Amino acid sequence: MENLRNSVLNVQVSCFQNYNTTWNPVSINLMTWLTSRKYKDRVEAIRSIEDKKQRDALKSTLPCITPSGTFSYRSQSNLINHSGLIQIDLDLSPKNQLITNWEDLKSELVNLSNIAYLGKSVSGTGYWGLIPIPPDPENHARYFDALFEKFLKNWGIELDTRPKNVASLRGYSFDDEPYFNHNPKKFLLKKEAFNFNRKTFKINQDESGLEQMLINRLENAQPGEMHSERLKVARLAGGYVAAGRLDARILDKLIENYLNNFSTIDNKSIQKKEIKALRDGFENGLRSPLYD
Repeated sequence: MENLRNSVLNVQVSCFQNYNTTWNPVSINLMTWLTSRKYKDRVEAIRSIEDKKQRDALKSTLPCITPSGTFSYRSQSNLINHSGLIQIDLDLSPKNQLITNWEDLKSELVNLSNIAYLGKSVSGTGYWGLIPIPPDPENHARYFDALFEKFLKNWGIELDTRPKNVASLRGYSFDDEPYFNHNPKKFLLKKEAFNFNRKTFKINQDESGLEQMLINRLENAQPGEMHSERLKVARLAGGYVAAGRLDARILDKLIENYLNNFSTIDNKSIQKKEIKALRDGFENGLRSPLYD
């Protein structure tokens, strides 16, 4: 009992009626939420549906929480208290589809001393987790960016970017075998804070697989994230070229892909800016070889 009382998960968070509700939150204990089976039947029904649009529609009706704190209204500016936790969301999205051993994800992630909780997402195919950080709202996004970079560079796994927002939601889900660590290591903004002991999550390692992964990321970038995604993709490409894993002509292919898809959408000024982003990211990546 004492262990649970002192658990990093023994904190208050805000609970909202569903994904579309932003007002009238109620305060709820996070441990109570994580161990509840109240909506298990609804989640199982969602997981049994094959059509993604239908699943997403039902998913939006589930109650949800803001794992990173309590709020008077669901927005970053209405944070009351930061919980000292940041969520990670790992889905088998197009950006992660070239990972060859996704089924090992949970058993490997629980080896990380920073993981406080890990369980299945609503879909049942992905996972979400919680990692302790200093309760520092102003730097919440910086902690997420650091985590994003470490997952991508160490394991080739791309996190969903929504938890970068301190007010990001997490809908109710359940896992028959959830992982709890009530005294995890806090993630800090320094190089040695996150220890990846095992690098078992690999994308298809041949050149065609790497090239296709980069093209997929460009083509699946979401509105509002396209510029930053081009920088990231080009930086990865430069890192692979520096390590001898890709031919330098990949930059030309990335530029060609951009022009094929956006030359009739972006004006000449924007095209110049976006091509520069690809070139700058590539040059930056050449200074940091990605060997594995």
